[in-house]
Amino acid sequence: MNLKATVCSDNYAKAKLAFAAMKHGQGLKVVVDYEVAVTDLTKAMRSEEYKVLKQTRNNRNKLIL
Repeated sequence: MNLKATVCSDNYAKAKLAFAAMKHGQGLKVVVDYEVAVTDLTKAMRSEEYKVLKQTRNNRNKLIL
């Protein structure tokens, strides 16, 4: 899921909607372009008891849930 240029507050809502449409056990790769979005989205997803499998920070911030 490409969330580049998305306002940080919308990242969580969009990711959560994507999860709602998925089957149990499926994974979702989220790409954001702000460092703080990785941190905020990770915290929000963990608070909802989603498992964060990997975080990659480089020129393409990624969060794999």
